Amino acid sequence: MVKEEASPSQSRWEFAGSVVLGAAVCFASSAATGIMLVAARKWSDANLEVALRWSAVLSIGLLLILAAWRKVMTKLPVFPRLVVGAGLGMLITVSWVIFARNQYGSLWAQGGAPLLPCWLVGAPAGFLIASRSRLKPDLYLALLLAGIGLWSLQVARVYVPPA
Repeated sequence: MVKEEASPSQSRWEFAGSVVLGAAVCFASSAATGIMLVAARKWSDANLEVALRWSAVLSIGLLLILAAWRKVMTKLPVFPRLVVGAGLGMLITVSWVIFARNQYGSLWAQGGAPLLPCWLVGAPAGFLIASRSRLKPDLYLALLLAGIGLWSLQVARVYVPPA
């Protein structure tokens, strides 16, 4: 089997596409959970607005980190690339949660805590998507997105607002 080389312009588009898609998946996982919580009447529109704002800031910051990751990850074999990428996603999320927790203060239990599991899935999923050598829709991508959707649905189902 002959491996086809991408032209420089194709490589540029794949680089930008994978970075943007990775950040979009990170945001989408949080947004899906927030929308499901509003639909289940466990959150108000104000909670959703704040959650979307925090998730957007995380995703924008992730854009920069994913761009650097795309430059470095090509030197790693596939399995270590996925493990290191998911680990970096978790590390970034934990750092983000600590920062967001300090900013939310007493509102963390009501407005931020339900997004924690989604941030913990969203950022590593963004790294996994950006770690792909080629940007193409396939079964792997569909399963990853379906898994995020089901995870968000489960979080919205089990979340109980504080009294």
